[in-house]
Amino acid sequence: MRLGKFTFRIADENPRSVEIKRPYRLARYPITNAQFQSFIDAPDWDDSRWWAGMPDEEQKFDEPRFPYANQPRETVSWYQAVAFCRWLTARLRAGELPTEQLAGDLTQYEITLPHEYEWEVAACWPNEAAQERIYPWGAEFDAAKANTGEGDKVGQTTAVGMYPSGKNTALELYDLSGNVWEWCRNKYKKPGDDTVDDSGDWRVLRGGSWLDFASFVRAAFRNDFNPGNRYYFIGFRVVVVRRPPSHLDH
Repeated sequence: MRLGKFTFRIADENPRSVEIKRPYRLARYPITNAQFQSFIDAPDWDDSRWWAGMPDEEQKFDEPRFPYANQPRETVSWYQAVAFCRWLTARLRAGELPTEQLAGDLTQYEITLPHEYEWEVAACWPNEAAQERIYPWGAEFDAAKANTGEGDKVGQTTAVGMYPSGKNTALELYDLSGNVWEWCRNKYKKPGDDTVDDSGDWRVLRGGSWLDFASFVRAAFRNDFNPGNRYYFIGFRVVVVRRPPSHLDH
C-alpha cells in the first residue's frame, strides 16, 4: 500500500496530530523466515555498511523458535532488522527487486523499519474517529481475526496472512494485530529520534503477538524493548520511503 504526505491524529496515550512528511509503502506482511534467510545466506551479509553504528555482537544470529519458511521471522533484534533493511535497500537500488510500482530513480528509495506513526496510520486507515479504529478491522476486538492469546490459542506464530478476516481491508495489510510484535525504527521515549546508534535506547514495538490479549493488540498500543533483545514473539515488517537525493545516506 502507498500513503502520501498528510497530517493524521494518532490515538496513543497522548492523542495528538502528527505529520507524515513523505509518501511511503508499508509491506503487506511481516518479514518471513525465508526472506530473512536470504540475508543470512548472502555472501555480503557481513558488509560493514549494513552494521555501521551497531554493537559487534549483533552480527551473530540466533535460530528462530518457529522456523517454517512462511512464518514471520522472530528471535531477531532491532539492530539485525535494520541491517536487513540496509542490505535490502542496496538490492533495490541495484535493480534486483521487483519495482513495477516504484516511479523514477530507484536510488531515491530506502527500505527501512516503519516509524511508529507510519505503522499506526496504516493500521487505522482510513477511519478518523478514534472509536472506529481501535483494531485494523474496526472498533471491536474479535479473537477470530488475529493470532493472539485469545480465541484458538495456537501457542505459536502462524504463517503470514492466515487471518484474512483481520486485515486492514482498505490497504490489504495483514497481521497488524497479533502474530508477532513489530519493531519500529524510532526510540520509545523520543519518538522524533530514529537514528541508528549503539546507545541501547529502547525502541518501539507495535501490534502485539500470539501471546497477547485484546488490549495489547490495539492499533494505538505502544510497547518497547531493548534493541538488542531477541524473543520468539518479536519480528518486523518494512516500509519503502522515497527521499530526496540529499537524504540518501541517512
